[in-house]
Amino acid sequence: MKGYNKMILTDFKLASGTGILKSGICVKECPTKSGEEFKDGTSCKSNEKIKCKARKSYKTRDAFDFCLPTSKDALKTDE
Repeated sequence: MKGYNKMILTDFKLASGTGILKSGICVKECPTKSGEEFKDGTSCKSNEKIKCKARKSYKTRDAFDFCLPTSKDALKTDE
């Protein structure tokens, strides 16, 4: 999506299998802090299946425009 060139994943459950990759939302920048709420149209762009609303960031690093967790400790226990 134009202006939202990076992707952050929202589901890391192993039971999701390939669904992990389908859980992505587009963001302007990879988050460097945890707990910041995504704002649709400002910091992220919702898609048909995943909405930005009520989603919060985790600390990431940019890897070829994918925002990957800096460590497993960066994720909440339910992700």
